[in-house]
Formats: sequence, structure tokens, C-alpha cells
Amino acid sequence: MGTIISAKEARSLHGTAVFCDVVAGPNAEAIYAERHVQGATWVNLETQLSAPYTDAKDLGRHPLPHPEDFIRTLESLGISQKSKVVLYDRTSGVMAAARMWWMLRSLGHQDVAVVDGGLKAMVEAGIPTDFGEHSTERAHYHSGHRPTWQWPLIEMEAIESTVSEGAVLVDVRAAKRYAGLEEPIDPIAGHIPGAINLPLTEVLENGHFLAPQALKEHFAGLANREVIMHCGSGVTACHSILAMVHAGYPVPTLYNGSWSQWCRNDFPRVGQ
Repeated sequence: MGTIISAKEARSLHGTAVFCDVVAGPNAEAIYAERHVQGATWVNLETQLSAPYTDAKDLGRHPLPHPEDFIRTLESLGISQKSKVVLYDRTSGVMAAARMWWMLRSLGHQDVAVVDGGLKAMVEAGIPTDFGEHSTERAHYHSGHRPTWQWPLIEMEAIESTVSEGAVLVDVRAAKRYAGLEEPIDPIAGHIPGAINLPLTEVLENGHFLAPQALKEHFAGLANREVIMHCGSGVTACHSILAMVHAGYPVPTLYNGSWSQWCRNDFPRVGQ
């Protein structure tokens, strides 16, 4: 536990750990209801793993909720501080199991992992599935102190100076979005000046994460540097952070506002 586990390992935890289905995107709830791991509860990226917002210019399209609000979400999911938590989606953590993993680990919760290969791999491993909704008994999450995000975060205003001081800014979006050739979500195409592009899809092969050594080699150019990860709105960047941590690297800094915030503000842009 702690980063990524196989479907076989998940099967050994079924019945003792709390399983959360973090499928996101259009019709996510219906996709969950159609088929999910028996006993798993759906977690809503838009309302439970993100804070409400009126303008993405302020904090991006998926602002982090206050840690206290997230703890209330955990309690509603039956998660206590002692719970083992297994997270999965339909895209090996991309949308949006890795986001919830980052939030739990950043809160200080160690016993949590994302299932490599997601639901498909678990079905193949023989884990029983169900359909419809699933309710769970509320838990009490006692942290013993005022909760905070313990993993590194950076604000938009600090990006330029931090990069000028030697940090490497990594954009994990698809190459065409980075180059400004297409932008299906945000109003302006392009990327943040100084950012390099390491598409998150490069850490996957046939729907599974690369082996730890291959991940280590993939991220070798970032070794011994301060790394800032971002994406479109702070969700899929967590997937690349998960891959880096699984490979044994220090936890990168997350720029959660990401391109969705940057492109709406008066900052330089490249590739428009």
C-alpha cells in the first residue's frame, strides 16, 4: 500500500479495505452504477474531490477543497484514519483515482493505493462486481490536529520566479494541447512558458503502469531537480505524481490551478 497495487493484491484486500470507485467524466455515476467492485462506493470528482467555484480564473476548474471538507467526505465514505483504502477507475488512475490518492496521502493517510489496470484488471482477477448504488456506514476520521495539505503546492503567482530559479515545470497534457494545436476544454490553447511536456500516457502501456524501473528511467531527466507538475485542471497531474513516487522519486510540487487557471489570467502563453 502507499502507491500502486496489482489487481491480485486488491483481491486479497477485498472485504477488509474500503474500495472507492473514482470514475470521472461524462455519465460517471451511470458508469459506476452499471458495474463496480462489490462494496465499492462512487466518489464524485466534481463535488467531493473539488471545491465549488464561480470562475476558473481564480483557482482553476477543479480547486482543491479545504482539508476539513475532504475529511467530511471521507467519513461519509466510511473511511477512518485506520482504514486501508483501495482506489480505482476505468483508466488506471487517470480519472480520477490518482487525484483522490494525492489528497489522502497529502492529508497524511499512508494506507492507500491505486489499482493498476483499474476495474478491468480486477474483473479479470476474479474480484466480484455489483451494479446500482452502494451505501456505507459513516465513519469518524480523527486526525488529532487541524488538517492541512502536507504535500507541496504552488500558487500561480509563484510559478515564473520558481522556474527562473531552476525548478522544472512539467505539463502532462497531450502533446497537441501542449503545442497549442488543439484545446478541447479551456478557452485558450498553448502552454506555460518554460514548461516541458511529458504526457501522462507515456507512463502507461496497454492500460497498465510501466514497471518501477521503467518509470524511473522515464523520469530520469527530472532527477535531483525541483519538479512542478501541472495539467489542465490539477487532476491528471496527480497521475504523473503517483508514477514518480512509485518509481522512488521525491513528491513533486502540484500546481493545481494548472492551465485552466493560467490561460484565463494575464500571464505569458506559448503556442497559441
